[in-house]
Amino acid sequence: MPVSRGKMHNSVHARLKHLIVELGLNIKEFSAKSQIPYRTIQDYLAGKIIPGGENLQQISTVFHASIDWILTGEGDMLLSVVQEESVSYRDADITISKILQMLHDMDPDARCDVLKYVEKEKLLAELKQERFKKEEG
Repeated sequence: MPVSRGKMHNSVHARLKHLIVELGLNIKEFSAKSQIPYRTIQDYLAGKIIPGGENLQQISTVFHASIDWILTGEGDMLLSVVQEESVSYRDADITISKILQMLHDMDPDARCDVLKYVEKEKLLAELKQERFKKEEG
């Protein structure tokens, strides 16, 4: 997906339209993924209102879009996306985005505790799956 650089599109609503197109979404999908009401998105795209801070943050978190680019057209449209084992967090659903935001807001010790818990649960699930396969096979 191309990343837009520099001044592009002359209004917030034009840049939001461009973002939605670049993400390959329609308005309904964009609304659902961002959890911003459909009618509100329509109003943004029609230029009737400009997104407030909370909705800009939601769009940025879910789609990794630059708030600066949305508001001014300056810089990159999309922020750098962390990728690990071919998993792009940009394509992750909103639940994963919320989990990532909560982890980001935690202190480092709490993040380590969460990681240990998740690793333990993953290991248990893998062991259960292996056991199930042995019992069936």
